[in-house]
Order: sequence, then C-alpha cells, then structure tokens
Amino acid sequence: MNPQSCFFIRISKKYIRIRFRDILYIESVGNYVKIVTDTGSFLTPLTVKQLERALPPDLFCRINRGSIVAMDRIVCFDRDSILLDNHVKIIFSERYRKELEARITILTGG
Repeated sequence: MNPQSCFFIRISKKYIRIRFRDILYIESVGNYVKIVTDTGSFLTPLTVKQLERALPPDLFCRINRGSIVAMDRIVCFDRDSILLDNHVKIIFSERYRKELEARITILTGG
C-alpha cells in the first residue's frame, strides 16, 4: 500500500503536486502523458507504464494501452467504453475491461 496521497511532476522549473483523489484520468499523448485532474491538466514526459507503477492499484485501473482512469470517477461502462463523471468517454480494450470487471463489485438481479 502506498503511504503517500500524492506525487510530484516537474513542469517547467517547478514541481507540481498531484493528489491521487484529484485525478480523473491519464492518457498517452505522443511521448508525453496528460494527467487530467479536477483543477486542470498537466503534460509531462513520462510513460503510462511509469505512472501506473506509481499509482495505488486499488484506486486506478488501466483501460487500454494508453489510458488509466480513477475507479471512483467511473459513472458507467459497457462492452466498449467507460463514462467518467466529467462526461468524458474513453474506449476500452477487451483485455482491460475484463480486468476492471474482476476488480469491482457488480450486482445483478436474478
């Protein structure tokens, strides 16, 4: 378990704090990743894999090769996509959809 509640990224000559609870999603943009938070988005020269290792796995889930979402920001999902609470729709890949379904509680009527 990660004892910290945040990490820092370097933007220009400053280090900016990113709180886990503020992150909506992360997506790959060329040789950078865009971290979208409640307060704005940040472009940093990291990889999705590097960020995935730094994030608590109980709070975040990778949903395709280039995207990670905050699990508590998921409003709904189907076979093809996830809708986040900021109305952003992100496409799933089959492999990652099955992983998400295994990590969450789904109740169905009988």
